[in-house]
Amino acid sequence: MRILARVQGAMRTSSFGNTLWSGSSSLFVGAAGAATSAVLARGMTVQDFGTLALIISLCNMLADVSDLGLSSSIVRFGTERVAREDIPGVRTVVAIVLRLKLIVGAVVLALAALFLKPIVDFLFHHVDEHIGEYFLLSFGIVAMAIAANIFVPIYQSYQKFRALALLLNARALAKLLLVLCCVLMLSWTSLPIMIGVETCTVFLLLILSYKYSPLKRLAFDARDKGLQRKILSFNKWISLYQAITLIGGRLDLAFVGGFSDAHALGIYGAATKVSGLVSVLGGSYMSVLLAEVSASLSPEGLRRTRRHAVVMVCGMIAMIGLLAALADPVVLLLFGRNYPDAVPVVRVMCAGLALTVAAYPINATLFALNRSSVFPVVSGLAMIAFAAGNLYLVPAYGPLGAGMAFSLSGAIAFVSSVVFYAATGPRKP
Repeated sequence: MRILARVQGAMRTSSFGNTLWSGSSSLFVGAAGAATSAVLARGMTVQDFGTLALIISLCNMLADVSDLGLSSSIVRFGTERVAREDIPGVRTVVAIVLRLKLIVGAVVLALAALFLKPIVDFLFHHVDEHIGEYFLLSFGIVAMAIAANIFVPIYQSYQKFRALALLLNARALAKLLLVLCCVLMLSWTSLPIMIGVETCTVFLLLILSYKYSPLKRLAFDARDKGLQRKILSFNKWISLYQAITLIGGRLDLAFVGGFSDAHALGIYGAATKVSGLVSVLGGSYMSVLLAEVSASLSPEGLRRTRRHAVVMVCGMIAMIGLLAALADPVVLLLFGRNYPDAVPVVRVMCAGLALTVAAYPINATLFALNRSSVFPVVSGLAMIAFAAGNLYLVPAYGPLGAGMAFSLSGAIAFVSSVVFYAATGPRKP
């Protein structure tokens, strides 16, 4: 009865509803993106479709590099001030981050124009002789994405996850409709047109994000040197963590592709698509949880949030166990009868997913206690285990070895988080 009461209590919290909104939005955006890709694949040449995918990937990479964890600083310090109803304090946090993002974004765009464009021209000239010009044309997408991304942590700080979900869904739907119009009206489309479509949809997201933002009258002039030092101290570790994540995120594909063949790469790609369904929901809950713990102004509030998080995490681990049990029919449904070898890979990866989710309450508590220095260490240890596991296991076991390396890195990250929490967590922030 006590466990049932805890489950019911967790389901009545705002975090449960926020996770449903955030998770369903991620799934909708993913489905709309898949439909958009399917339409584009039929309305463009294979060469143009591949070039567009490359350009959009580069745009996303530049936008991610321009953030450098600054969004996390708004969630950490902005949410705390929202909970205290200190609106001038929220504006000060956002103003500090805005100034930093302006500087970092300008530097990233300048370096990309000076150094990345020649590299892109050199490496991918055989793909499209005009790819450098298309890359420069896409800088407007990057600039507006950097500006639009400032609003995401603001919505999270105010825990407006439903509004954020609707905005992201609107952008994905608008992109799909514009692509459909281009293909149906013209019977074909081109790279410049699609870069224009991408620019329009990012601009739409920026305008709507500002219009419905819970924080109005953004400014650059609000200053607080003490708070700025706190944000910079907190952010330097988050930035290092994100850099490690960006570098190590796709090591598995490199190892599988380097040590195995195209068939193995396809099998592992299918397995990662299935496990990605869980990762989407888990990532959505983690973004909600970080806002929840940052809003907990007392030790008792933090403990209550953590108790609810444990219940939610147990439910997610049960879902991962169900996915492992039903991996055979799930893979058959999604990919057909040509991917039976992906089933054991999915089951092995479920162990790593379960450990990753189990660490959420611990990592969120460390986040709320400003222990940001923990995260690059944890991710660094996990990346080393990931690389070493792939290096030794992929040649012997192929895609299954990559799945083993994934779960090994999850285990290392979980143990590291527990050790750091035991050493630093109980102290007051």
